[in-house]
Amino acid sequence: MSIVLGIIYNEIGVVASDGRITDGAYFEGGTLKTKGVIKSDEFNKTFEFKTKKIIGCYAGTVEFSNKSTTEHIGEILNLYSKENDGLEATLLNLKTHLKQRLEAISSTEILFMHRKIDLIIVGYDETDKNSFKIYTYRFLPNLTSNTIDIIENNCPSDRKLKNQIYWYIFGDDHAQQYVNSFLDHATKNIQGKIERADLVNLAYKGNLAYKGIRYGIKNSGKYPFGDHDACGGKPFVKKIQT
Repeated sequence: MSIVLGIIYNEIGVVASDGRITDGAYFEGGTLKTKGVIKSDEFNKTFEFKTKKIIGCYAGTVEFSNKSTTEHIGEILNLYSKENDGLEATLLNLKTHLKQRLEAISSTEILFMHRKIDLIIVGYDETDKNSFKIYTYRFLPNLTSNTIDIIENNCPSDRKLKNQIYWYIFGDDHAQQYVNSFLDHATKNIQGKIERADLVNLAYKGNLAYKGIRYGIKNSGKYPFGDHDACGGKPFVKKIQT
């Protein structure tokens, strides 16, 4: 489990994650036989690809087929995205090939029912600054068809709504509730007390995202297949500006 979030405010975008990953959970016939343990508290679930004008983060399956999900995303962009591809083509390639890679995982490595990725992308197309949004993709196992379904969303849908903060959160349910409450309270206080320039500066430094992740870690639920908290470790932050 994890806690990850993406935030945008006008021309500023930030993604952030906790640093915890687990390993060792073993199942037989769908029954947990060996509990998972903490593998690392310094695993960066954020990424940046400057040539494509995107940053991102992810929760769920963070490693598979001997590579991190960041490495898989990087390979897909390098192999299938052309230099002159716009954002729409880049995201189409990414979701298509990430879905295929999840479906191809050996069942001895990860049971099909546990192949899930919640992906947040913040980015824009250089030819259309109005394309600057948070794009989300939920890769979820369809146990009837044995395929990975993708649920897509983005915000804001109306870029005319200026001077507003938007965010998406994925990960541990308990942590999500607390992070959402924290951001809702913090942004209302901020927007009511300080000038726009200060708000941009705050968002750009990533302080809001960093504090949100810290709050999620502090209020994390338990890892469902072990005895430790689902979220933890070092927060990581990436920033982008149009």
